Amino acid sequence: TAPVSAAPVSDAALLADVREQLALGTYEPFDDYLELVVQFGNVLLFASVLPLAPLFALANNVQEIRTDAHKLLSHSRRPAHPDTTMQVHGIGSWNSAFSAVTLTAALTNVALIVFTLGWLDELSPAGRQVLFLAGEQLLLCTIALVWLAQPRLPEDVATHLAAAVLAQERALLDMAAPLARKLRERHTSVVRLQARVRGALARLVLSRSVVAARRIQSDLRGFLKRRRAAGSRPSPRRAAGLAELHASAKAAQQCEASERWRISLTRAALAGALVATL
Repeated sequence: TAPVSAAPVSDAALLADVREQLALGTYEPFDDYLELVVQFGNVLLFASVLPLAPLFALANNVQEIRTDAHKLLSHSRRPAHPDTTMQVHGIGSWNSAFSAVTLTAALTNVALIVFTLGWLDELSPAGRQVLFLAGEQLLLCTIALVWLAQPRLPEDVATHLAAAVLAQERALLDMAAPLARKLRERHTSVVRLQARVRGALARLVLSRSVVAARRIQSDLRGFLKRRRAAGSRPSPRRAAGLAELHASAKAAQQCEASERWRISLTRAALAGALVATL
């Protein structure tokens, strides 16, 4: 059979539903929590007096589930939007109230058994007090051990929460995968562009360095040529000094030649005189 589609809601019906919801009062859980605390206290504080009280409380709570459901669905205004509801992780301060009732019940039940019910009348007052202290300490230690052994979250609830968190993380990873891919591609293109720019800047710096080196080399060559040209054309003072040096050197050479000529003539005259004498 084909699935039955929901009939479209008309504007008049929607407006009537809104008016009906506005006429209802908002739900306040304070009274329900207070009722549960009072019932829990009556059952637990006097459990030694009436052991059948938990059965009566169970029957009452089974019937209370249906009445509270009818009250929430028919006599309380539902939230306008799911975002307006507040997410909580427990029952808040009511948990402390239940814990206080539990600890007090350890004292009241031991006190009723030891002092009121008449089961231990043969004991002395001092013995009753010792028994009371030992009993309430034993019950408090038992309560503490139960609290420590009890997990904060049931195993199935913790499993469902872990699965929900894992599914949420996977969904986030699936949503972020295309963005990460685009960012990776953009980063790669940016890195390539940076490499190209660095290469272009390196080539530009190298070309400018080569041009500057060539210019310095040409300037150095011109400077050396000018220096050599300036060295080949001495100054007038240097030219006069060089002329005086040449003249003095020439005079010295002429004096040396005349002395040599005189020595040679003297040697010739001495040789002629020696021959004539012989």
